[in-house]
Formats: sequence, C-alpha cells, structure tokens
Amino acid sequence: MMGMSHAAFALFLYGLLGGMAGDITISHMAVAALAGLLPDIDQPQSALGMIFFPVSRYINSKYGHRTVTHCLRFVLIMSVAALPLIFLDFLYWLAVPVGIFAHLMSDGMTVSGVPLLYPNTTPFYFLPESMLIKTGSIHEIAFFAVFMILALLFAGIGYIGGSISLIAKIMPSFMSAQRQYVAKYDTSGVHDICYISGYYIPGSLDVEGLCTGSDGHNLIIRTNTSYYLLTEHNTKKLKIQTKGAANVTTSERVLEHTHVGTIYNDFKGIDSPIIISGVLHGNFYTTENRHPEVLKVTKSKATLNHILLNDINLNGYIESGKLHYKVLKDA
Repeated sequence: MMGMSHAAFALFLYGLLGGMAGDITISHMAVAALAGLLPDIDQPQSALGMIFFPVSRYINSKYGHRTVTHCLRFVLIMSVAALPLIFLDFLYWLAVPVGIFAHLMSDGMTVSGVPLLYPNTTPFYFLPESMLIKTGSIHEIAFFAVFMILALLFAGIGYIGGSISLIAKIMPSFMSAQRQYVAKYDTSGVHDICYISGYYIPGSLDVEGLCTGSDGHNLIIRTNTSYYLLTEHNTKKLKIQTKGAANVTTSERVLEHTHVGTIYNDFKGIDSPIIISGVLHGNFYTTENRHPEVLKVTKSKATLNHILLNDINLNGYIESGKLHYKVLKDA
C-alpha cells in the first residue's frame, strides 16, 4: 500500500486503542502516523526511505522489500527500542507498536500479503481473497478515504469540534476521565467546573459529584453526602460532565507554630468552593472525622487530600506544614 493509506489506517487503529487509554493529542497522532510508515524504510522510494536513504538502501539491498521490517519480530524490537517514551507519556510509546502493526495489517489486505513470521516468507492476509486490494488502485483510494474519516472520528474528534475522542465517549473509562481532568480542569484560569459520574463497585451504587482533585493516581469527588476516592479498580464507566464555569485561582501557604484556625483566615466571607490539600505536623484531634477518604488524622499528623475547606473538622496546633488552596469563583 501507499504511505498515505498506511498512515490513515495507523491513525484509525491508534485512535481505537489509544482512545481507550486517554485523550489523544495531535502529537500522539503524529507519532502513530510516523510509526505507520516505518516498516517501508526498507524501500528507498518510500517517504522515510528517501529521508534515511543510506539505511534504506542497505536494508533493501540485503533483504529486499516486505521482509525484516514487515514481521512481528520487527514490531517487538521497535516496541522495546521505544520504551523510553513511556517516561514522557505512555500514549507516545503505544503509538509505536500500534502504528507498525497497523502497517503490517494494511499490507496484509493487499494481494501480496505480509510475512508476519519472517524469515518464514509465507504471506498472511487480513481479508478474504476476493476482497484483497491492489496497491495504487481505486480500491486503495477508497480504503484511504474510509479510514481517514474513521481516524478523524476516533482520534481527532477533539480537533473538529468535540472535546474528547469518540472512543472515549462510546467506552468511558477511569483512565480517560483522569487524563481529561488533569489536562482540562485541574488548572488555573477560567474553565468549566468538572463533575464526574460513574458506578462505584464497592458500594454497588452510582455516584456523581464535584471532582475536587487528583492525587496522581486517583480522582476525588464530593457527592451530596460524602467523598469517594475513585480508582481504576473500584469504578466503571466514569463520565465527565460540566456545570458552569469558574475562575480558578491557586495558592500555597507554609504554616508554622500556629493554631489550626489559621487555615481559614484568608478566606473568611468567601462563599466559593475552596479545595485544600497538603500535610500538617503538630498536635491534632477531631471530634468526628466524617470524611476519612480525604482527611486522615493522627495525634501528630493531618493529611488533607483535596477536601473542601468547609468539610474540615479539625482542631489542634500546627508545628509545621504546607497547604495548597484552589478557589473556584463563579466566572
């Protein structure tokens, strides 16, 4: 197949699989498209072959076309080579094996097939013989058009008027909700207020509430009655909803040798939601801890995990500590 067809199919497959893991950006899509072209580096006339001509000419002269770079072994080697991308973003790494395998799949839809088990040269096909495509034919043009449209729907809907990928709308998940929250709602400035709904497995109930924050692994929501610490393992079908806009401001404060009441001082008379997180050391007690998910108290330590200021029921003396405040004022 031609390069444009490989890129379109790589974007489609990556949008389908990557969209389940999070929100796909243009840079993620670019990596997937490049990975979708990579196996044709064994062809000097290909897009990457012309850029890396010495490497391409060497591979082509020694192995030919559709051999060492068109097999499962190549997918595995490049997946391992791309592992450092995980430290940047898991979705960047995922784009590499998905893009390369998409290339092999699309070549397996042509009359030539693809030698997935090379050096065994037996070709594999991903379509019935009667539906196999001839490279450069009108059928390949149709293939490109169909999968380019699908790629835009699955991976690129955020760039043509939507907010998240179509697959995230069809199959809502914790990972998608968390990535959305961190990218769009856990920032300063004017933006929508984030509410999250889903099914809470331990309680066998549907929950919905204001998302007060993320601790890097979990999402915290405040319902009408309590807080829930949502994780990938204790929830299903999380969805993000928005209810109005807010001007979000953040600040930090170091506290030393003062009473707990100090944490309220800067916000007297403010009716807006104020979310607090941080760790305090000192001497503490609480008459009734109604929210143990987000407020953990011992005699010498108090940990606040994205809890509303009005929900804090804490007394005592602060020897040292640092708090992060997030204020949601109506925009």
